Amino acid sequence: QVVSVSRLHLRDANDALMYADGADGEPDKTKPMIAVIYGQGSKQNSKWETIASNRLMQRLKKRGSKTDQTEEERREERVELLMTCTQTLENVAYGDLTGEAAMRAVFEDPLLGFIGDQIMAHRADWGNFSKAASTS
Repeated sequence: QVVSVSRLHLRDANDALMYADGADGEPDKTKPMIAVIYGQGSKQNSKWETIASNRLMQRLKKRGSKTDQTEEERREERVELLMTCTQTLENVAYGDLTGEAAMRAVFEDPLLGFIGDQIMAHRADWGNFSKAASTS
């Protein structure tokens, strides 16, 4: 059996675990940067699949049989997938932004693409959503 969400401790581009900054500006090991991700068996994933299918149909209608995406469309679709399939980012801020606004800003920032890549890879592995994985 699987669960609908999984927690992922985010890593930086050098593969080091990420933590929010403490009052002294140093990483606060009590505040791990966590992505809470909806799995492939979740309602949110079904919602995403419907959105993606509808977008493909719209492109087919608009462009005939040509289904290629522009770079901008591909980036926008990735951000929307990440927003749909990520419940929250814990202990993550982006400048003065927090919550959903910070999450969108992180996903839109190409220099932070490694975060989205981790989420996508984690989400793709059903084992991350097993009951055993969710309790470890």
